[in-house]
Amino acid sequence: MTSARQHAVRRFLGFVCLLLLVTSVLALLGWLPTKRLAGESGIQAMLSALAVTLSGSILSGIPVWRAEGSDQPASTSAVIGSLVIRFFFVLAATLYLVLNGLAERVPFVVWVGLSYLLLLPVDVRYALRGSGTRGEQQG
Repeated sequence: MTSARQHAVRRFLGFVCLLLLVTSVLALLGWLPTKRLAGESGIQAMLSALAVTLSGSILSGIPVWRAEGSDQPASTSAVIGSLVIRFFFVLAATLYLVLNGLAERVPFVVWVGLSYLLLLPVDVRYALRGSGTRGEQQG
């Protein structure tokens, strides 16, 4: 039982590291184009958008991690629930920041959309492997 929890923690930490890597690559690739098109405020908007989507992705991994660390494999509801949590967290944070004028609207929304789409495969891969890994080990 302890090894299942340790495996779940290792997988979650690997998931977070992969998210950080992808987010860092996005920031590096987008720095110059964003600065040219939107200036310094665009860079701040880009970094804010990346932080929002990264936070949403990490948050979405928690239900899968908790389910994987338990005696039962992650259920379909945990997988779908994790993606729903991600969507609504990113939506709420985006609306909050844009409607309160805390980020420059256009670059922020562009980067939220771009980073959301590019981090989605990492989230889905983690969630689906979490749902299948425990079942394969038991079978």
